[in-house]
Amino acid sequence: MDSPPNNISNFLTNPEGIQQYTLSSSSVDTTYTWLTKLGFKMDSVKAYRTSTKPAKGWSRDDGGSQEKNLEFQNKNSTYLPNFLERVNSDYKKTQKMWKTYYGYNRSFSKHPIGVIGIVSLQIAVDSLEVAREKFKKIELLELKEQNSKNTARFQVKRQQELELTSPQSSNDEISKFLKERGSGVYAIRFEVKNLDSTYLYLSERLSDKVISLDTIKGRIIIPRAFAKGVQLEFVNELKEQALMAQHLKIGDKLDSVASQNAAKMYQKYYALCHIENREGYAADNATSLRSNSLLGTSKSSNFCVIPFNLVEQILP
Repeated sequence: MDSPPNNISNFLTNPEGIQQYTLSSSSVDTTYTWLTKLGFKMDSVKAYRTSTKPAKGWSRDDGGSQEKNLEFQNKNSTYLPNFLERVNSDYKKTQKMWKTYYGYNRSFSKHPIGVIGIVSLQIAVDSLEVAREKFKKIELLELKEQNSKNTARFQVKRQQELELTSPQSSNDEISKFLKERGSGVYAIRFEVKNLDSTYLYLSERLSDKVISLDTIKGRIIIPRAFAKGVQLEFVNELKEQALMAQHLKIGDKLDSVASQNAAKMYQKYYALCHIENREGYAADNATSLRSNSLLGTSKSSNFCVIPFNLVEQILP
């Protein structure tokens, strides 16, 4: 297996922006076969580990996780994505339990800016129609009701999107970007817990020339000239997502909404064995949940272990 390409140090020393972007795939081998049948020319699948340190025994932690990467052959089409598969990840389980994983990740990832994820990538392209046709051929869902003369938006998964943008004039920022860099990632849009808190945090650390607040669109913007070549944007998370996170609140004292949700879950899933008032032993090994020590009230040495798997999240 080859070592992964290491361009992080170059990114930190030069304002190169984002050279490539990647979409997750549960099987890049299947993705390769499918895209090849659609007529795309693809590079061969590359496999590597995320650490150059040799793995020891069966532990993937010693040698990093195993990954597979797939790229298009045409390097001029830099607006097209790469595809990445984390070989050891259980994609089916993650898909089925994504709300639970999201809840745990949100609870334990306390980002100082308030960022909880990437919601959109804005891709600058010379020809919107050419790029749009290729994305439609890949069979990403086009969000036509949100498009304009110079933009086309495609859903990746849930609320995550790719937004294709072409110049509106020969001297606008998109046009300048294309002349300097060619097509590619122009901006990253992050979702945050509270836009006002994020703005306060950033405004205390950045000058007025660096940060701006678009109150009409509800968006904080840091131009690419001040962000290593890629524009940074921040928007409030969806209300529905915030409410879901409130229902799945973990690690903090439960508020009234989370408490009511927990009570409903207990009555639905646990009362049958542990009894409605939590005294336990409706089932033989269902211990009392009223004790300060669950093991101290157990009738046997058996106990349940609930694994909490945290989903990795890339933050700025």
